[in-house]
Amino acid sequence: MKGTNCGSDLYKAPEVLKLKNGYVYDAKAADIYSLGVCLFEMLYYFKPFGESLNERNTGEFMRRQINRNYKIDQVLKIRISENARKLIDLLLDPNPEQRIPATKASEHIWLKE
Repeated sequence: MKGTNCGSDLYKAPEVLKLKNGYVYDAKAADIYSLGVCLFEMLYYFKPFGESLNERNTGEFMRRQINRNYKIDQVLKIRISENARKLIDLLLDPNPEQRIPATKASEHIWLKE
């Protein structure tokens, strides 16, 4: 468990962004979330919840994270497989307790396609 706010804001899990005094989070689950942001960006060529400093400094950025309000296949008209979309959704689950763990992510069908 960690209690420090570290990393790049655009890649941080919601539980790290809302870090308050005395709160601790599961660093492994937070890293899985960051992996989801990286995978999204690798496949779509943009970040799932915003690109600019202005966007990340507002509550809107966090609302997008919590609601998983990313625009799959709408920007740039990029198509990825349904299994890739499902893996991204599992990695970007805003609830760290429901987020897919690394062991399960590494066994996901998309990685075996």
